[in-house]
Amino acid sequence: MRARHVLAALLAGASVSACRSVGARDFNLRQLHDAESGRHRLVAPQASDFEYILRTSNLFGGNGLAQLQQKQPEPIEKPGARCLSLLNGLADFDAADQQVRAMQIDWYAFAAVDDPWTLSRERAVIELGALGRRVGLERLRVVTPDEGAIGPGELLEVLRGLIDALEPIVQGQVTAGTRLDVEAACEVLRERPLDLDGSRRALRATAALLAAGDTTRPELEPLVQLVGELERACVEQALARALNDREPLVRAAAVEGAAMALGAAVLPQFLAQVSFQEDPLVLVSILRRVATEGLPEVPADLPADEASALRMAWLSVLWRFSRHPEGSVRAAAMAALGEVSGSGIHSLREEDWQGWWNEEQERARAVRAAGAAP
Repeated sequence: MRARHVLAALLAGASVSACRSVGARDFNLRQLHDAESGRHRLVAPQASDFEYILRTSNLFGGNGLAQLQQKQPEPIEKPGARCLSLLNGLADFDAADQQVRAMQIDWYAFAAVDDPWTLSRERAVIELGALGRRVGLERLRVVTPDEGAIGPGELLEVLRGLIDALEPIVQGQVTAGTRLDVEAACEVLRERPLDLDGSRRALRATAALLAAGDTTRPELEPLVQLVGELERACVEQALARALNDREPLVRAAAVEGAAMALGAAVLPQFLAQVSFQEDPLVLVSILRRVATEGLPEVPADLPADEASALRMAWLSVLWRFSRHPEGSVRAAAMAALGEVSGSGIHSLREEDWQGWWNEEQERARAVRAAGAAP
């Protein structure tokens, strides 16, 4: 009877843990995607949260995760929908936890670029926007092949050096030089150019190394900083690549994600680069973010005439889009003008904005004439 009670308590504890099993999402996503192509598998092992907790906690013996990996594959009727469900579930976990956040960034950075299903890529870039804001994203960029990004083999060698530097901490044999050794090993990795795939691999490895230690130890501070840098590298590269996705739905979501992460500072770049031929879905996404975020502050050290010209350049783009042939784009542009122009006009009538623009042009000409007068 007592054994039965003990087992019941263990199962109850496992059940509670199952509700928080981010590892189960990671396992199922990994099994669902082909390692080489990234495509969804039609047959793959999958584990419920409850099963994952039971297997990996070794309540019934065995070798945990290896047992799950050898589990009989099951048919996946709708792999795209399954993937989207898992990505949505991954967002339910608290990104304040460093290990959870690293796993989220890893999977969303992968899905944003390489997942074959449009809806999964869309969801991933939106989640990356929130994560980018959390990790202090400062830019968007892509590491190109001509920058000499290292491959998996060289990355593994660099990681081995980091493991060697961390070994004294694991063995409890910390010396005065341990932190310096960890800093040097982190710097070796930091100096290697990493593309998105390399950044993801490095993030997963360094986050796992960090999880094995006490992050409050001063010797591990360089590793904590490195993991944060790799998180930002994954987000900035995935969002930048998603802005060029083949599907307008994903590009529009990438605009949302980038603006969420970087705020108004990124919007002039979008306004300067976008063309009238862009899909209306993307244009509306940009214009709505302008209405929400506003235009960025003009640099304080810019001369008054240049500051005025810069602001007018931004407003002129919005005005041109208020004359777009697609009604949804026109409406979004006029709504944005109502928020950022300072005109006091809140109208969806083109003639109202035409009148405002004419007045702005006259005012600009008068300013230029006054400046040119002897």
